[in-house]
This record gives sequence, structure tokens and C-alpha cells, in this order.
Amino acid sequence: MRTWCVHNGIDMSEAAGCLPLLPSSRKIRIGYLARMSEGKGHEDLIKAFAKLGKDEDVELIFGGDGKMMTFLQNLAKEMDLVDKVKFLGFIDPKDVFSFWKSIDIACFPSYTEGFGLSVLEAMASRVPIVAYANPAFTEAVAGAGILVPIGDVEALAHSLQNLLDDGDLRLRYQRLAYERAQNFTKESMVEGVTSVYREILSASR
Repeated sequence: MRTWCVHNGIDMSEAAGCLPLLPSSRKIRIGYLARMSEGKGHEDLIKAFAKLGKDEDVELIFGGDGKMMTFLQNLAKEMDLVDKVKFLGFIDPKDVFSFWKSIDIACFPSYTEGFGLSVLEAMASRVPIVAYANPAFTEAVAGAGILVPIGDVEALAHSLQNLLDDGDLRLRYQRLAYERAQNFTKESMVEGVTSVYREILSASR
């Protein structure tokens, strides 16, 4: 039996046209938007964030809610990060691109994913990516972001610090992320599905 693979697509025009969800800030914002559940790596990100240089111009922004919210809030408090880690709670799907437009560095420490749609939404918003190298993110990001071994908090912190310290590096990965995202558009998804149907109909004649 033959199978086909058509990737989910993102709306590049919507990503380009939306406004930031948060007011502008002099701080560099590291962001993560995901359900707060086991395997999503929020705890790893908080621990990595705690290892960064004590720069008061950096903050960590979480979007999303879930059963681990209270645990993560307590962890941030225990690590004396309560003033630097912000929990926005549920983000309406229509505001996803606006969330990413408010972020300077996107971090995805998820241990496993079905497909990297969320990381592509950040990339379409021209946000540089640091992520765990799970298969989904490896496929989506390829060489357009910084991928580190799954569960390696030290490597996560090191990669984030490099982007914080080097504005030119952030700009480079912004460009690479946007270019890569253009391979996963809504239009390419529609064309992919249409091509599959054409092939099936042609073979059945």
C-alpha cells in the first residue's frame, strides 16, 4: 500500500499582518507557547533560564495553560525567578502569531511532538529558534534553528545565552527561520493534497 505525506500549512500572510500581543519592552523575551503537560519540557526551560547570566533585561514568557501550571509557577518561585518568568495563561488560537510577534527568541524544549506546527508558526513570525532535536522539530526546523540533544538543559542554556549575547546571530536565525517556514505554507498544503487526489484518480482510470 502506498502512503503520501502532506505537511500541515501555515498562513504566512496572517503571520506578517498581525500586531504584537504584548506591549513593546526593552527586555529580550524568550518565549514558549504550549500546553503545560508532561513531556513539553517547561521545567527544563525554567532550569535553563536560571543558568543564564543575571541580566535584568531578559524575561521568560510562557503562553498556554494545563495541569502543570501551578507546579511550574512554584518552580519559578523556588528558583527566585518570579519577577522574570511570566505566565500568560491560555492564548486564543487567533492570537498565536501575535504572541510570537512579542517574542525575541523562541524555545521549544518538548521531548516529543507529532508535527512541528507550533515551531513553524514562530519561524513564520521571524523568531529565531532553539529547540530539542526530537524528530518532528528536526524535520521542521532542519538547519534554520539551533537544535540541542533532548533533555540537555546545559546545552539549552548555552544556546539561549549565545543568542542573547549576539544580536547578529539572532538576526541570522530570524532570516533562516522565515525562509524555512515558506516551505510549509497553506498554499503548499492545498497543492499537496490536490496532487494526491489527482494521482489517485489517474491511477483508478
